[in-house]
Amino acid sequence: MLFLKHKLALLSTVVLCAVGCTNTRNAKQWHINTEAAAKAEKNGDYAAAENNYFSAYKNAEEGMLGNEALSASLYDYGRMTGMSGNFEKAEAAFKRSLALEEPIYGPNGGHAYMRWFELARLYQAWGHQRDAVRAYQTAFPAALKLKFDSAFPRVYAQLLRDYAEALESVGETKRAALVKKNAGPKTSEPLEQEILYYPKRKN
Repeated sequence: MLFLKHKLALLSTVVLCAVGCTNTRNAKQWHINTEAAAKAEKNGDYAAAENNYFSAYKNAEEGMLGNEALSASLYDYGRMTGMSGNFEKAEAAFKRSLALEEPIYGPNGGHAYMRWFELARLYQAWGHQRDAVRAYQTAFPAALKLKFDSAFPRVYAQLLRDYAEALESVGETKRAALVKKNAGPKTSEPLEQEILYYPKRKN
């Protein structure tokens, strides 16, 4: 998951500042559930992470903690739902997460690139390769605006390789070759942040 630690700390500050004293209980519980979910995810317990992220979402909804908290929890819930193979729920969560953040950051601003990359990988695992290509083509410009390629060059290169794979699957071999060239050769260095890949849907 990209930016998990930094995102959690930042969002907790945003949520607590936004609600003031009115919904402090919900804000604290949102934070507790989100931390528990992140810990479960790190340990590979995706079912527990899914449940906790959903609980965090309900806390944000009931406490009226704002679109950013709702979007973040839905995004993380979608990732874990995707890991359990429920692609329909994951897709819906990512799209709703995008819609919630649009009034804050504008179209494809803020964290949108993260949602689009997840959608792209989800579609690849689902066998919806043209949807995956379109998702990547939306994600990359949004990421580049935030200088993602400079901050996480190895992750960025791997995402380019994944995009090239999607392009090849729809017959765009020349474009795929160009994307691979831009990605450069693989190195033995670990990625700056882990990328989760969804289990392939068996048709």
